[in-house]
Amino acid sequence: MRYLIIFAIILTIAAFGVFGFGANLPETHEVTKKAIYNQPQGVVWDAVSDYATMASWSPGIDSIKRLDDVDGKPLWRFTGEDGHVMDILVMKEEAPMLHVSKIHDTDLPFGGTWTITVKAVEDDKTLVTLTEEGTIESPVWRFITHFMMGYDAMAIQFLQALGSKFDETPDVE
Repeated sequence: MRYLIIFAIILTIAAFGVFGFGANLPETHEVTKKAIYNQPQGVVWDAVSDYATMASWSPGIDSIKRLDDVDGKPLWRFTGEDGHVMDILVMKEEAPMLHVSKIHDTDLPFGGTWTITVKAVEDDKTLVTLTEEGTIESPVWRFITHFMMGYDAMAIQFLQALGSKFDETPDVE
């Protein structure tokens, strides 16, 4: 019985610590990551902007479905392999160089936008720059993101997955 009480006390202290640290972290963050691909700009643009086929190369995504537009903007439902659902609204597209999307759900513990620029560089290579401007309301999620995942984890994962679509392993900076 004594060990159970000690365990409960330690667990309670840890929970308050996670919440306390998380509550003192900023709710917003901005990260930018870049990668160069050995592909022409148009090929990379097609991959970045074609949500209908993105599930075939992006890990963790089981399916992507087009929903009804919101104020004339395309809305897509991403369903993860774990069953979680997230709706993404395409805010702006300027082919073949600028794609801006945002999390449309309001009941998630996080939100934000991704701005992706696709720029032709030397020898038919393409530079992709992804900037995430995120908000994490939950102190627990802020703690997890800051101390365990890193704010840049999703951007890095996306840029690496984009490389795998082209059978490349890009250096993500």
